[in-house]
Amino acid sequence: MKKIIALMLVLVFAFAFVGCNKEPAHDHNHDHNHTTEIASNTEPVTKSVEKAPAFSYAEDEKAISKQTTGVKTEGFKNTKKASIGTVEEAITLAQKEKNIESDSVNMFYDAETKICKVIFYTEGAQDEVQSVYLDKDGKTILIVYGE
Repeated sequence: MKKIIALMLVLVFAFAFVGCNKEPAHDHNHDHNHTTEIASNTEPVTKSVEKAPAFSYAEDEKAISKQTTGVKTEGFKNTKKASIGTVEEAITLAQKEKNIESDSVNMFYDAETKICKVIFYTEGAQDEVQSVYLDKDGKTILIVYGE
């Protein structure tokens, strides 16, 4: 009987440690339709925008065309040509357009159109999302709220 109890305790502890070593799942992808997460905060933001995760601007445009609210197509702050070679530069430019509170940012790049998509959001708050789209010259071409 003592051996059975000891064996059961060993199994319980073994399964408990296996469960403790798993990382919790996080959903950083606030544009659930067609993007993937940029590297975490440990990823260098000085890398080229071309190395950022890919997205399709054409697919985004298609999805956005169905939205009746939360889309801004004019009146932008970034209207002059600016350098946009690194992820950091893209995020800095997009921050000029940001008008929501956020604690996180993701950045994506469409190599075909050379458009950057910078998503600002608050972790765990689905409504606090703002996507800023920048062209190859650093000019804002579109802003979408609450994705």
